[in-house]
Amino acid sequence: MRVQGFTYIEIMVALSIIAGLLVTVISVMNYHIGLVERQRTATIATLVAKEKLTALKKTKMADRGLLSAPLEGFNFESSIKDSPYPSIYEVSVMITNNREEFVLSELVQK
Repeated sequence: MRVQGFTYIEIMVALSIIAGLLVTVISVMNYHIGLVERQRTATIATLVAKEKLTALKKTKMADRGLLSAPLEGFNFESSIKDSPYPSIYEVSVMITNNREEFVLSELVQK
C-alpha cells in the first residue's frame, strides 16, 4: 500500500519558488513606488516653479524662502539675470528638496 501526499523535497521546492516570486514582486513594487514618488516631486516642483516664475515676471523682484504646508520640505529661489541679448533678461526659479533640484528659466523682454 502506497501513501499518497507530497514529499518533503516537493514542499521545499514549492516554498523556494514562492519565496523567489515574493522577493521579485516586492522589489518591483519598491521600484515603482520610488518612480511614483519621483514623479510626484517633479510635478509639484514644476507647478510651484511656474507659479513663482509668473509672479517674478510681474514683480521683477528676486525672492527666496521655504514653501508652506502642504509643501514643506521644498525651498525656492528666484533670480533675475541679464542675458547676452539687449532688452532681454532671464528669470529663473530653482525649487529644491532634500534630494533634488529643479530649475525653470524663461527669457523675458524688458
